[in-house]
Amino acid sequence: MQKLLESFRRFALLTEEQLLVENRIKKVQKIYPELAKKREEFDGESLLDVLIQSDPTEDKKQKYLQAAARILKNKMDFFKRMNIEPAWTQERVVNIGRDAYSPWHWATKVAGEVQRYHDLKKFLEDDEKDLMAIKTWSDLELIIRKAYNKKMNAELKRRQEEEGKEESDFLITDKEDPKTGKTDPLGKDFFMVRPLSHEAACYWGKDAGAKYCISQRDSNYFGQFTGEGRTFFFLWMANQSNFTKEEWGTDKRIVLEYLGENFDKAWSNVNQQLDGNEVHNIIRTNLFGWELVAAYEEFTRYDDLRLFEERDPENYKILIDAGLKREDNPQVWWLEILKPTWHHIEAVIQESIERHPAGPQIEEFKAKIEEYDLDHIQVDVNEDDGHFWWRAIMTFDFEDLKWMREGNFQEYFYGHIDLPENLPSEVERVLEDNGIELHAAELEAEGNQLWVTFEQNDDHRHGYGNDDSDLALFDQFLGDLLNYDLAHKASHVDLVDLFIESDIIDISDSPYGQFRQRAKVEEFENFDADTSGGTVSYYTRMELKIPEIGEVVQALTKGMSADTDERGNVSAASDYYQALRRLNLEFNKVFEPVGPDKRFQFATNMLLDALSKHFLEAHTNARRQLNLPGIPAKEMRQLITPHKFKLKWATLDVAGKQIDTLLGIAIDKDDDPEQMKALEEFLDYFDKNYDAFVRIVHDVMVKILWSAAREAAQQMEVIRREQAFSNMRPLNENRKRIKIKMKVSRR
Repeated sequence: MQKLLESFRRFALLTEEQLLVENRIKKVQKIYPELAKKREEFDGESLLDVLIQSDPTEDKKQKYLQAAARILKNKMDFFKRMNIEPAWTQERVVNIGRDAYSPWHWATKVAGEVQRYHDLKKFLEDDEKDLMAIKTWSDLELIIRKAYNKKMNAELKRRQEEEGKEESDFLITDKEDPKTGKTDPLGKDFFMVRPLSHEAACYWGKDAGAKYCISQRDSNYFGQFTGEGRTFFFLWMANQSNFTKEEWGTDKRIVLEYLGENFDKAWSNVNQQLDGNEVHNIIRTNLFGWELVAAYEEFTRYDDLRLFEERDPENYKILIDAGLKREDNPQVWWLEILKPTWHHIEAVIQESIERHPAGPQIEEFKAKIEEYDLDHIQVDVNEDDGHFWWRAIMTFDFEDLKWMREGNFQEYFYGHIDLPENLPSEVERVLEDNGIELHAAELEAEGNQLWVTFEQNDDHRHGYGNDDSDLALFDQFLGDLLNYDLAHKASHVDLVDLFIESDIIDISDSPYGQFRQRAKVEEFENFDADTSGGTVSYYTRMELKIPEIGEVVQALTKGMSADTDERGNVSAASDYYQALRRLNLEFNKVFEPVGPDKRFQFATNMLLDALSKHFLEAHTNARRQLNLPGIPAKEMRQLITPHKFKLKWATLDVAGKQIDTLLGIAIDKDDDPEQMKALEEFLDYFDKNYDAFVRIVHDVMVKILWSAAREAAQQMEVIRREQAFSNMRPLNENRKRIKIKMKVSRR
C-alpha cells in the first residue's frame, strides 16, 4: 500500500507534458528491452539513455526516441546476421577489432544523425519529415545527405547573392541615397547596376534568357574583358505595361558595354547585340510606351509630317499628343525627348568609371601579395602603361652547412669544383620531385644561397586560361607559389640529402654521419645496406614456407564448390575462387597504410609487438642464466626494436603455400641518435639469430592469414557460427626453443 501511495503522489506531481515524456520512454523500453538494459560497462547507463540524453528538440519531449531506437536495433540486428559480435564497451570501435562492433559507438552515431536530421528538417521532403517512416541507418544517412546538399545549395545561392550585391556599384535605384537623402530621378523607371567582379556579373546575369558570356561561372570572360578596359552596366526597364508582351519577354534589360569612357555596344536580355538606335528605342519605350515608338517608326517611312498626317492620322495624333508640334523638326524632337534621360545615364556611368577604373589596379596586386603571406618567396609586381608583370624569388639558404672542400655552394653549383654528376640538373630534379615546377623558372647561386626565380606577365600566360584577367592570372601565380612555399621545407631537406649523397658536405662530426660511414664499410650476412638518396636503409627479404596456408584455405572454403573449366583451372565464377580472391584482398589490406597521415600499418604493428615480446623474453632468460648463487648479477640492457622498422610488403602464394616479404628501415639525418644505436644493436643481434627472426615473422604472417580469413568470410556472408574458426590451431607456445646468441654489456 505504501508503494502505491508513493507512486500516486509522484504521478500527481507530474505535469501533463512530463507524463507524456515518461510514457514515451516507458513504451520504448518495453519495445526494445535490450536497448534499455543498464550495463556496468556503460557506467550503469543503457544504450537507450544515450538516445534519451541526446534528444535534439527544444522541449525535450522525446518525439524521436522510438524511431531512433528502431534504427539502432535494426543496425544491431544486421551485425547479428553477419555474425559480428557486440563488444559491450565504451571504447572506440577501431580499438575493438575487425570481427566485433561497439553498440555504444553506434548509439552515439544514431544520436548524432538524429540531431542532424532535426537541424535539417526544413530541407527535408514532405514524405521524409516523419522519422518513424525511416527504418534503417542507410536510409537515414541518404535522407540526411540529400537534405544537407539542399542546405549547401541554398547557402551557396545566398552567399552568391550577398557577394554579387556587395561587389556591385548601384547607379540608378528607387532607394534614397544614404548620404544625400535623395532618390534618383530615374529610379521609378529604371534600375542600373555595374558588376565590379565576376561573381557580381554572374549574379546579375543569372536569369538571362541566353546567358551573357560575362555571367558564366565556368569561364571568366568578365575578367578578360575588364582587363582590356571594358565595363558593363546592367540596365533594367521598370515599366512593363509600356512594352508589348513579345517585347518584354521574361523581363526587359539591356547590358551597356563601354570601352574606356566611350559607349561601344549593347546586348539585349537574350544576349543579342544592339546598336545605339535600338538601345535608345528600348529606353524610349520604357519611358513613353511602345505605341509612340511604333508611331515614329511609321513616320520615318514618309519623312514629311504633313504627308504623314494625311496618310496615317492615327499615328500622327500619337506623336502630337506626346508633345510634337507642327513647326518642330521631328528628327530633332525625337532626339530631344530622350536627351535628359540618356545624359543622366551617361553621367552616372562616367562617375562609376572614374570611381572604379576598368581592370585591376596595382594596389589590388599588392593586396594579393599580403593575403598570401609567403614565408620563403619574395614577390614583386610592376605596371607599365596598363600592362602588369611580376617576379618571385624563392631562396634556399645553406649557410649552416660545412662544405667538404674549400669554397661554398656557388662554386659547386657552377662547376668550379669538379663533381661526378651535374649538380644543377640534380638540384632541378629534387625541386621538381617536390612539386616545384621549373619550366618557367631560372636557378641561380650566390654564395651559400640558391635562388629560384619565376617571372610572368600578362602577355605570357604560361598555360593559364586565355580568358583570365591580369589579377586572376596573378592570383593563380600566387596559388602556385603557395604550393611551392609549402614544399620549401621538404625541398631543403632533400637538397641537403643530395649534398650528403654527393659527398660535398662534411657530416663526419654528426651521429648520422658516423652512422652512415659505418653502413658503407660494415657488412651483415642477412641484411643489405643502401646509402643512396641521402638516407641509410637496411632491408632483408624472406621467402617463407607457410604450411598453415592449407589449414586457412580449408577452413575458409569448407563446403564450397571448386568448379573447373575445360582446361582444369578453377572457374572464376565459383565460390572457391571468389573466397581465395577475397582472402588475398584482405591479406593485402593489413599491409596498407592507414590513419590521417597514412603512417600506421596493422602488419607492422603486429610485428613490432612480437619483436618487443621476443626481446623481453630473451632479456629475462639471459638474466636468469647469469643469476647464479653467490655470484653478483651482471648489469645488462634490454634490446629494443627501432620504431621505424616495418614490413614493407608481402605477397601471398596460396598454391605454393608461401609468403614473400620485404622488411626494412630507413634512417635520415634528422632521426634520434638513440634510434641509430638501437638499429645497430637490432641488426647485430638478429644477424646472429636470423632463424629466430624468421620464425617471429612466420608466426606474425600466420596470425595475419587467419585474421584475413575471418574478414573474408564475413565479407562473403558465409560464416555459419563461431565454430567456423573456434578450433583454429593456436600458435605453438611450446615449440622448440631456438638457440640464440646475445651480447651482454657490462656497466
